[in-house]
Amino acid sequence: RAKIKTWASPNQKIKLVIDTEQDISIVRMENGFQTADEIAALDRLYEKEATSGFLWDLTAVEILDFDNIERDANYRIDRVLNNYQKTAGKRKRTAGVFSGNPGRMEQAIHQTLAVYRSKTESIEFEVFTDIGEAMTWINEEKDCLAACGN
Repeated sequence: RAKIKTWASPNQKIKLVIDTEQDISIVRMENGFQTADEIAALDRLYEKEATSGFLWDLTAVEILDFDNIERDANYRIDRVLNNYQKTAGKRKRTAGVFSGNPGRMEQAIHQTLAVYRSKTESIEFEVFTDIGEAMTWINEEKDCLAACGN
């Protein structure tokens, strides 16, 4: 069975890299993605290879529907929690990484995280501007568990 799997949304604006050996999924998004692409990506992530670490790479996104952040976040987390209870429980740490439009993007990500935190306490969320720092944070818990022998 392949350890690294890839997937792309129909319009190629969302791409997934699922590394089952490292237990992490990376979601790369670009300007022009649609809600249907997000839903297809979530379904792909949770149907088969849910990993404990998720990295949402928004560094190529400068434009979001800022007026509907809370509504969209509620829809996404409800869909995951209602449709994928078994695999959603595996998810432990999620990092959001952005670089463009920092003020608005950070605000949007924090709004999204507030919605997620209000619905589940089992997933840790953090926001970064550096992918390397985000990856280090995602892997910290796994590194500690391995070193502690758990």
